Amino acid sequence: MQRISNVIRFYRKCYRSDNRDLSIWNVFKADDAYWPDATLEELATGDFPRIPLAREPGEVLLKKCELKVRESNLVYAVAFIAGKLTGLSGFSTERDICSPLIYYDAKIEYQDENYYIKIDVDNPHINYSLVSAISSSEDEDSAQDDFPEVSGGLDNVVVGNIVSWLNKSSTVDNTLELVRFPKLLNKEAARTLTGSLTKKNNELVALPAATLLLVDRPKGSRGVLHELKTLESCKHYSAPLMALFSTGYTDGGSSKVADKETGDTIIPGLLSMAQIKALDIAGNNVLGLVSGPPGTGKSYTIAAIALDRILQGEHVLIVSETDQALDVINTKLADDFNVGKAALRTGKKEFLRELKKTLDDWLKTGVVYIAQDEIEKLKKSLQILQKKIQKTEKKFISRANQSIAWGHSLAGSTLLDRIKRFYIKWRIEVSEPHWEKINELESLLEERDKKAALYLKKWLNSSIRNLLKHNREELSKFNMAIRARSSKKQLELHEEIDYRTLLGAFPVWLASLDMIHYSLPLKKHLFDLLIIDEATQCDIASVIPALQRARRVLIVGDSKQLKHVSFISYENEKKMYLESGMDEQNYEKYSYKRNSILDLVSNVIKSQDSVVMLDEHYRSKPDLISFSNDKFYNSRLKIMQHRPDEFMTGNIIIKNSAGTRNKQGVNRDEATAVIEMLTELILNYTDYAVKPSIGVLSPYRDQAVYLQKLLLKHVSLSDIEAHAIRVATPYGFQGDEKDYMLISMSVDNDSRRAAAYLNRADMFNVAVTRSRQKIYLFSSIDHSKLPVNNLFRQYMESISSKKAVFNADEAKFDSFQHEVCNVLESNGITTRRSYPVAGRNVDILCRYKTSTLAIDLTGFPGECSEFLELETYYLFSRAGLDIFPLSYGQWIINNELCVSEIKNTLSVL
Repeated sequence: MQRISNVIRFYRKCYRSDNRDLSIWNVFKADDAYWPDATLEELATGDFPRIPLAREPGEVLLKKCELKVRESNLVYAVAFIAGKLTGLSGFSTERDICSPLIYYDAKIEYQDENYYIKIDVDNPHINYSLVSAISSSEDEDSAQDDFPEVSGGLDNVVVGNIVSWLNKSSTVDNTLELVRFPKLLNKEAARTLTGSLTKKNNELVALPAATLLLVDRPKGSRGVLHELKTLESCKHYSAPLMALFSTGYTDGGSSKVADKETGDTIIPGLLSMAQIKALDIAGNNVLGLVSGPPGTGKSYTIAAIALDRILQGEHVLIVSETDQALDVINTKLADDFNVGKAALRTGKKEFLRELKKTLDDWLKTGVVYIAQDEIEKLKKSLQILQKKIQKTEKKFISRANQSIAWGHSLAGSTLLDRIKRFYIKWRIEVSEPHWEKINELESLLEERDKKAALYLKKWLNSSIRNLLKHNREELSKFNMAIRARSSKKQLELHEEIDYRTLLGAFPVWLASLDMIHYSLPLKKHLFDLLIIDEATQCDIASVIPALQRARRVLIVGDSKQLKHVSFISYENEKKMYLESGMDEQNYEKYSYKRNSILDLVSNVIKSQDSVVMLDEHYRSKPDLISFSNDKFYNSRLKIMQHRPDEFMTGNIIIKNSAGTRNKQGVNRDEATAVIEMLTELILNYTDYAVKPSIGVLSPYRDQAVYLQKLLLKHVSLSDIEAHAIRVATPYGFQGDEKDYMLISMSVDNDSRRAAAYLNRADMFNVAVTRSRQKIYLFSSIDHSKLPVNNLFRQYMESISSKKAVFNADEAKFDSFQHEVCNVLESNGITTRRSYPVAGRNVDILCRYKTSTLAIDLTGFPGECSEFLELETYYLFSRAGLDIFPLSYGQWIINNELCVSEIKNTLSVL
């Protein structure tokens, strides 16, 4: 039997080998480094909150920060080690370095036409890669643990401790200059001093210098490594870890999903069948998987699941590799479900500021008193309302079936039909029109959503009040912990907190995988449910500490999109695997390099009942998602934006270029064309208050870097911010979306070998599914010369073929449909027959002025006799399209009333 501790040891080794801290070894060679013109350090000492920054570097760095927000960090580095270092990163030869020991997260502020540098002085970072490299200890963990604590600004005591460590425990030869801190050396003085000492004795020297740097975002976390090491010797593992790494796992959970009279009633909005199944899986399975193709509402679904679990008295931890994914979910909880106060977003300063204010208000002024019977009364009214909705649904279905029977008799020619006709006409005249039932249903659903939002607000308020009444001390401890200036003091306070009690105030926590250890103790089953978003980008090792904290886990991601990137060789991985005491036969199953956490969970899950695919695509216009839907998702996606004026053509604009790709992998002419198109789009929206977001993408890194250089030169900072412009490869865009995407394919007819990369399915899928409105695709290659199975060739050919697609099945219509269309057209209403919307055919899709309405014809024998099921009405409602039920009987009796009602409905949409 495979021991879990061995599995965790293997993943810890992989994680340690694969990850890095600050990736700056020589600031003298850094492209984006600025040395402030100051003789004294004033930021890291805490003397000033910000210092001036010259205009030119300020503008350039601020632009780059906006463009590379997901890939880069702006840091303020102090206290450098410079000289020659042996054995750096596996090299046996000496290499020149000038690397910082301490750095702070920084930002550039622009105010009154001046630029300023501001740092987070309370949260310093130690460059542990450098500490390990210069340590005289052979034990890397010991070296890192022995380094002096730096918990805030740098004063004489802290610097003195660092100098003492350098003298006793490192290979640094000269620390005299660092003793002069806060006096600073400028760039030339630092370079000259380093050169003279290195030339003379090959010394490593500690320098008092400061530099503003834009660096690659550090990958990995020392906290994750520490928690993995702790778990190696753990005696009791969580249910998800047992399910993944041991035998005897079963899918059953002990929870219950919200039932029809409590949970579903209180969750605002109309959930799809797939979303309802996702709620069930989250509540009842140790391991669950939600497959979410691009634009299918993953974030909304996660928020709905979290709310459902809250209503069952459970606690939820939501994690992801990126902050952006968590920000979207946090916004959904606040805006769509009105439970923002129940969610605690960790790891970002702006959220911490809001949290401090909220806690302070609760502790000092309390919360509004709401009687428990008032909450129960509101809950009961919701249950009564839900029963009324169900009753109205049944009446609608009954009336629809009745309309079909009446319509058949009215259209019939037998003697019995003629006898029935007078009675049926009388019944139709005295009966409420069929559409009134839909109007009643819409009103009831709207009332339910309003009451549900009010109930949630009052229910959460009551929960916080009870916590303040019975466990105020825990909230007070937490309030002090998040305000502690010393990390040691903060840790002590965190250890005193009863987190199960604290979760009563904040039942939902959101944290990036590398920040969990800062906020939450490593306790088994601290949360009832763990949700992992963008799971294909999460390596298995990073997720293990989060899995220990939960009773159940729900994986949310898309196996058709990009996975995490690992630089470990397969040979090295296999070696670490066997050294950890693992069974060789399970190597493929547990491979860190090959598998994301989504792959691992998918391989272990035993029943398809634990898996669901979200199938309603909301993001893009139809032709923007059509290729991926057909190629990667077996045409299962229902395109929710399908409308007559937004059909299969016109939203992918091909820009052919005669550019050539040089030896550096750059197509300059194509890049120039991209920037020209970008500036044209910016100019077109100059006078618009709300401007579209724009993404610039190339599958090739060299082309993306060149595009960024051109953009920095030709586009202003204000335009970059206004249009939220980003330049990246598909790896930088996964999980993101823009209104307009400009894609530079880069390759030409002479670089068809490089074009083979375009055949990578996960990369290509991400590249072509980021746009909501339009794609401008720039190409310098004749795609017909590529192999027939090349994805780019197939994509280009699909665009051409879609132009010939007939936009509706006009051949399938009956005389009732024909007559209704003719009458509506004569009244100025444009109609389309048998039009496809969200995977369904609408009998008539009509447009009047700027409004669109679907008409469901019922009753007349033929193609349009049957009515759309109620779930389809709700499906269209989620797609933003109303349906008007029109029976043949009502049309025969009074078609003027029908036309008038249709026009009235259209005019108020």
